[in-house]
Amino acid sequence: MIKRITLLIFIVAIKSACLSQAVQIIKGTIVDKDSEIPLPGVNVIIEGTSPLIGTITNEKGDYYIQDIPIGSYTVTASYIGYDKAVNYPVLIGAGKQVVLNISMTENTTLLDEVTIKPGSSAKNETVNSMSIISGRKFSVEDTRRYAGGLADPARMVSAFAGVSVGNIQDNAIIVRGNNPKYVGWHLEGVEIPNPNHFSSINVIGGGFVTIFSNQLLSNSDFFTGAFPAEYGNVLSGVFDMRLRNGNRDEREFTVQAGLMGLDFAAEGPFVKGKDASYLINYRYSTMSLVSPLIPSEQVPKYQDLSFKLNFPTQKLGTFSVWGIGALDYNEQPVIEDSTAWTEDFDRYAYDFTQNTAAAGFSHRKIFGSKTFINNTFVASANQFIMDLQRQNDALVLEDNWYGNNMEGKLTLKSYVNHKFGKQHTVRAGIIINDLFYDLENHAALGNTLPLDTLSDESGHTKRMEAFAQSRIKLTPKTLLNVGLHATYLELNDEFLAAPRLGLSHQISSTQKLSLGYGMHSCLEPLRVYFYKDPVNNNYPNKTLGLTKAHHLIASYDLSLSNKTRLKIEPYYQFLYDVPVIKDSTFSMLNFEQDFHFNDALVNEGKGRNMGIDFTLEKYFDGSSYYLLTTSLFKSTYETGNGQIYPTKYDKGYVVNLLAGKDVVLQRKKNHTLSFNGRITISGGNKVTPVDEDLSLQAKTPYYDWSKPYATQLPVDYFLDASFSWRRDYKKVAGIFTVEVKNLLGNPSDYRHTYNYVTQSIEQQSVVVVMPNISYRIEF
Repeated sequence: MIKRITLLIFIVAIKSACLSQAVQIIKGTIVDKDSEIPLPGVNVIIEGTSPLIGTITNEKGDYYIQDIPIGSYTVTASYIGYDKAVNYPVLIGAGKQVVLNISMTENTTLLDEVTIKPGSSAKNETVNSMSIISGRKFSVEDTRRYAGGLADPARMVSAFAGVSVGNIQDNAIIVRGNNPKYVGWHLEGVEIPNPNHFSSINVIGGGFVTIFSNQLLSNSDFFTGAFPAEYGNVLSGVFDMRLRNGNRDEREFTVQAGLMGLDFAAEGPFVKGKDASYLINYRYSTMSLVSPLIPSEQVPKYQDLSFKLNFPTQKLGTFSVWGIGALDYNEQPVIEDSTAWTEDFDRYAYDFTQNTAAAGFSHRKIFGSKTFINNTFVASANQFIMDLQRQNDALVLEDNWYGNNMEGKLTLKSYVNHKFGKQHTVRAGIIINDLFYDLENHAALGNTLPLDTLSDESGHTKRMEAFAQSRIKLTPKTLLNVGLHATYLELNDEFLAAPRLGLSHQISSTQKLSLGYGMHSCLEPLRVYFYKDPVNNNYPNKTLGLTKAHHLIASYDLSLSNKTRLKIEPYYQFLYDVPVIKDSTFSMLNFEQDFHFNDALVNEGKGRNMGIDFTLEKYFDGSSYYLLTTSLFKSTYETGNGQIYPTKYDKGYVVNLLAGKDVVLQRKKNHTLSFNGRITISGGNKVTPVDEDLSLQAKTPYYDWSKPYATQLPVDYFLDASFSWRRDYKKVAGIFTVEVKNLLGNPSDYRHTYNYVTQSIEQQSVVVVMPNISYRIEF
């Protein structure tokens, strides 16, 4: 009897704990946007609460508000002399405390000109205060909410204006007609290698999914042109990723299981009552569960680890240690029965391993009320090992290609940021990169063995950079950004000083006009520079210059309301000093991936990308959102002999429509349903016609390179959808999610192949449907 009563009491207690009204804590730090110095005495209000809940920041700029009922709120911050900051939606759930850090802009309006205005949403501003044009901030919630994003920043930004994809199997993105290899990745302010699982295997610049778990990400930036002066070695787009700090007050955990993998995250203070915190995340792939739906030999098997340790001090500043790392593996056994071969790749077997890592140590120190210095040291590397074999006609496996390539660098970045006053802020610094490499590539270029050596080189070289940028408020309505980025590459003894310029003018309270210009440059893959000519026994590409570009962009931004905007951006990009093969139609602007690359290059090519981007967006306000983007563009390249052709990425147009709706069940306020969808329509990829006679004779596709990319494939259209059900208990939240990329099963990734059965050249398409079902628990 006593046991039954005890059990009944236990059940009632558990039920009461789960169903009682859940409340949560919101906290954060408020800083000046230009100087990033904390602001004390700021009023923070949780709109929509009754009675109204709020507080003010302490002397460190920190605020802390507790007992907020779960739900979606608008959080505002107001401070004398600063524009009001409006943040929405702030989603408050039961499982985790909410950390909302806010940046505020100092108002340059004279006291007698001050008028009451509603303030601007933080959604339309970048984290980097030095950006004026072609930049967009995205949040962790965006990566989870956008249908088709698969919680991957690279796949998510493919919905933004000016961005398209080659095929949905890879997350490589095409920014305003540029090759994906010209996208730059930065983490905690420092350039890192391509942070993707199976990075640059199918397409340089792409991969399957990024190493970043959204459990660790903070608000981050994505840029599509005319970048601020601190960004170098990039031509098309920049991801500037930020890691958040762990909760310094409470220990919290997240566990997620799904078809794409297992995900574990933990965070909290090292010692309760102290400010030092940790944040760590581990993921393990279980993609074998959905491999029947991915018609590729490269079904991902991977795992990754990410972390950030944060150590604030009273006098010495803030120290942090952070890192990301990934292990990837894939293999394919040979098909021994030759009667089962349908295409040439059926004769191959391979074993593939890839390892990627970046680890950094950062220190940030504030001096007075106007200046801070940031120093970061990073070690990063990427290694892939591929052993590819091919069965000959006698069914004997022979070596076909072997590559063992390791590229890495040691980076020191140091910069100072000083705010002279309301009108002027300067940021200047240096970046020292020691690039080290160990490149080994052997391939069967003919029909004889042993393999030819394409590269066999190890060593290091330096890339030195310096930058300076001023943000000047010419008038209360006019802002000027002017900067310079200088680069010196030891490998070819090249020096380049690249100016950057941005100007924006607030025409009215709802309209803004901006202009941007930037000169940029980028390295090609290192193994291209170290191709070894087996005949002359030299390195013909070692003295290649950097690929360069001029960006010119205009922007018109119209705020239709606090939550809705229209943005129009025409642009023109001129690329020059592009490596090309002399007296051919080849250009590195079209280079996807070729491990057998063995040609001498010269910097005689050019390229042009021009177009216009449209964005109509209603920000998510806790209930619904929509995003309509349209890009019209033309992408061409010019060979060394002056002939102009369309690039591989000249799709012509891309249209994306995203929409979503959250529904809070009226009878059970702790239940939230979320529905999200996305439709993408774009012109097809450009392809080169096949030389039928030569292909049939060789039993493998050969292309007519006298007509590069002369044919456009059919229109691509895809439908993505996702659904989630969130249930908040008193201190635990559970989220069930179903998402499908390419729900209609439309084909993509068209290619030609020789069919051994029909003995003909066929154009094939691949249908990739990527589903994911997962359940996440936050506590």
